Amino acid sequence: GGVENMLDMLSILKRINFQFVLNGTFSVDTFFFLSGLLVMFLTLKHLEGSGGSIKWYLFYLHRYLRLTPLYAFVILAFVNVVPLLGSGPMWSQVFASGGACTTKWWTNLLYINNFYPDSINDECIGWSWYLANDMQFFVISPIVIMAAYKFRTAGISITCGFMILVGLICNIAL
Repeated sequence: GGVENMLDMLSILKRINFQFVLNGTFSVDTFFFLSGLLVMFLTLKHLEGSGGSIKWYLFYLHRYLRLTPLYAFVILAFVNVVPLLGSGPMWSQVFASGGACTTKWWTNLLYINNFYPDSINDECIGWSWYLANDMQFFVISPIVIMAAYKFRTAGISITCGFMILVGLICNIAL
């Protein structure tokens, strides 16, 4: 169950090993970095091997078809199987996002579930926001990749500077 005594929770928050949980955003940033690094490296390698040509529609289609069928299966299983796995007075709160999947599943398959729906109670498998963000970064990645391919050091420097500036603006605005 949950924490029976809230004072116990305060002592748990102060433990050194709980800092990994509290600072989990750095872990997420690391995975975004690794994903971007792999996309950049593999695409630049392909561009150099093909003389600078790439079929961008296949670039996008390949990723969508690689991720989406399994993602759709997970949503389907979450809606139809997970409700059968639990019971009890708190089960309705544990499985609260299951109902949203019957109407909002399409936002996940379009990878816009981090923007729509607005309410956290209407999200279908809310923890999948990472996939939506990663796909959105993938969609804009050709801008960075082509700048790095065409202009090498200057392109990479300008792109890194721009990303740092955008990151600072977002952190200040939020």
